[in-house]
Amino acid sequence: MITDRQQQAVDAYAAHGNMREAAASMGVAYTTFNELYHKGKAKLDLDPAIADSMTAVGTGLVPALTWAKTKNPDGTSYSVLLKPAKEATQDILDRIVTAFADIPAAPPIIQSEHSQAGKIAFFPHSDVHIGIDIDEDRGGRDYTPEIAVERLRDGFSQLHASIPACETAIILNNGDLTHANDDRDVTVKSQHRLKVKGSHRSNLNLAVNATAWQIDMALQRSERVIYRPNRGNHDPNTPDTISIALGMRYANEPRVTIDTSEREIWVYQKGLVFLSAWHGDKLKAPAVCANLPGLFPKQFGDSRFWYGFTGHYHGPASGVHGAINWWQLPSVCSPDQHSADANYTDDAAMRAMMFDERCGLKHDMTVRF
Repeated sequence: MITDRQQQAVDAYAAHGNMREAAASMGVAYTTFNELYHKGKAKLDLDPAIADSMTAVGTGLVPALTWAKTKNPDGTSYSVLLKPAKEATQDILDRIVTAFADIPAAPPIIQSEHSQAGKIAFFPHSDVHIGIDIDEDRGGRDYTPEIAVERLRDGFSQLHASIPACETAIILNNGDLTHANDDRDVTVKSQHRLKVKGSHRSNLNLAVNATAWQIDMALQRSERVIYRPNRGNHDPNTPDTISIALGMRYANEPRVTIDTSEREIWVYQKGLVFLSAWHGDKLKAPAVCANLPGLFPKQFGDSRFWYGFTGHYHGPASGVHGAINWWQLPSVCSPDQHSADANYTDDAAMRAMMFDERCGLKHDMTVRF
């Protein structure tokens, strides 16, 4: 049964059409209103038979399955197994859009330096794992959400200062920006338990703000900034939330492009340069590199310098597969307990490169933590 406060929230949103204005009309915080509204809306949309079963047993939890049985005066009866529909992916995305709908757009940032035409500043980072909780005793070094954000900002600022001002800056999050995909704190595929500090909402907030900080800094030197989030095996849904939030923040900034392509493999082609990246938890680099010409024939054929980037394995590596120069990016995070127990080396670092669209790679630099 919907509570009076939940019904008030539903009515307030219907009256105002804006979450923050509706929250203000009730005199409650936005987060409180958001919870009241969505719980109330879910109960109103619930099948009456399932709602009656919840009332009968005195619970507010929606059951996974419910038997509805009837007994008629003529002796006939029916039994029906009811299963509430799970929230569709589009419904979840719509809720994310609603949650970020009132984010004010970022004010215009004036480019302070003249950028070099035809130059591309490339800032990839992988495996930040915001939310992971590692202590020195087990991992060798402390690592927390706060340390993760500090490394992300410190590494980016050093690399940004080292790369000449370029026409285009590309910021690539190559997966596992957050340690977990939601508050269940497990890996999505294998359901392995994860040691997480803070809620998923709080870690998403850290991720969004740290990324916006990077974009704002890049706008000071580059004519245009492209941000691309790739899916990781720990956080396949995080890129959706990040993209929606940043898309609204930079809605009025034509110099910023938030790449929302749903392909697992990201590519960027300009002049004779072909850049590609994927997280690396599924197909191995040699197999993907072999398939790139067929997957992206025009971009590949128009180029003369081809590059591929992966992450996932928390350590640097490189090689040449066919025509493609491939790099495995280091992780930003320190080794967790599993990695420490397996004697993995602490290679935490961030990397940046500069490409000339006419002749390929020009600069390559690394900041170690």
